[in-house]
Amino acid sequence: MIATIATSMRVGCALVVTIALAIGSTALGAAAGRTAALKEPLQRGTHCNGARRRSAAEVADVPSALPDRGVYVDEQFVLCRQAMRTEFIGEAEALSDAHKYFEADDPVKALLARLTVPGTIPPPDSTIRYDTIRDEPVWVLTFTAAKAVNVSQASQPVFARHFTVALNAQTGAFLRGFDTR
Repeated sequence: MIATIATSMRVGCALVVTIALAIGSTALGAAAGRTAALKEPLQRGTHCNGARRRSAAEVADVPSALPDRGVYVDEQFVLCRQAMRTEFIGEAEALSDAHKYFEADDPVKALLARLTVPGTIPPPDSTIRYDTIRDEPVWVLTFTAAKAVNVSQASQPVFARHFTVALNAQTGAFLRGFDTR
């Protein structure tokens, strides 16, 4: 029984750490504070020309082009259209920068967008520091692997073929990484 509890505690801690990493937390306490925020991530904030996030098209992978109302990808993040501006780096530079974070010869799709990560938006009464990502202009670069890769750190495998890097559109700095099936 004690071994089972200890194993459960290790799995529970690993889950908290995984959640903390997934939402860009700066501390485990912040991850615990975000639990309530993650339960209903579709109800806060507006996106894509003032439309509620619920109106964004729900998709499983990053599309090649964005509709006017944007997309909500794999219940992880919202992408909206972003026009090219002179202060942004070009697509070729973004691709080069992306390879610093993800080394692969796999086909890459590049998309200029505005990124919002719902799990980084604090509840209105929060006193916990959040690294909020809301309407950030980014280059979204999606690498497609020839075959699915197990991305799980737990005993249950989770396979993904699409690996996405979001880079700051002005500097090319890494902002977020995620995978989809």
